[in-house]
Amino acid sequence: MTTEQVVIPDIGDAKDVEVIEICVSIGDRVVENDALIVIESDKASMEVPAPFEGTVTDISLALGDVVNTGDSIATLDVEAPASNVEEKTEESKADASQERAETTPEQPVRDSSPIPETPPTPEGSAISPTREDGSSIYAGPAVRKLARELGVDLGRVNGSGANGRIVKDDVKAFVKQSFTQPQTLAAGAGIPPIELPDFSRFGEVEEVPLTRIQARGAENLSRSWLNVVHVTQHDEADISELEEFRSKLNSEAADRDSRLTPVPFIIKACAS
Repeated sequence: MTTEQVVIPDIGDAKDVEVIEICVSIGDRVVENDALIVIESDKASMEVPAPFEGTVTDISLALGDVVNTGDSIATLDVEAPASNVEEKTEESKADASQERAETTPEQPVRDSSPIPETPPTPEGSAISPTREDGSSIYAGPAVRKLARELGVDLGRVNGSGANGRIVKDDVKAFVKQSFTQPQTLAAGAGIPPIELPDFSRFGEVEEVPLTRIQARGAENLSRSWLNVVHVTQHDEADISELEEFRSKLNSEAADRDSRLTPVPFIIKACAS
């Protein structure tokens, strides 16, 4: 009998996911692929299965905890020798590595012909935009690419590297800080808060907390409602000839028990 620790597997780019359900209790016996917990990110929820068979002796987390890849889930007593468990773990890691290698796009073949040399430019002093105070922004290509992907203005990021150089951790910290700070809407972009009535006047009230997905969805829907331009446009068109043509087709299609509506013609007109 050996004791093995079960941890959160690789969950990709998801960070700080919430534990919304614990599927086992101490003393339960599980087999491989039995659900241990359910975690929820901003986009989806997923079960974390047991990687091997065993008996649950300890649970390392609770409902509502925020976890990441590698965090401990539970401890299992395993009857199989530890070497077997390690082999399964290594096999699963090898399979995951192979899948990542298969999905990695092939790098284009570079032309071996000589390329004219250009004067090297120091990475820290590469042609850089400047901040509002006139100082240069020092950041490497990888950091600039990350900032573009995350929509971060490097002029607002304070660098922690040598000579104020911006590193990836600075960009990530800036993004995390922007999520924790309350966002202020531009003048005219928001709507005045609407005071809700006292619902208890109408009967018993039960408050149910939103899931993480529901909360993020509500925020995005509210943001879209505020930012999308609400316009209704009316156009008039003479479709007399179209109706004559449609009636002719319907009379020909009567034997086939089919009917042609104006919708396909409208779609065709809009697409054209």
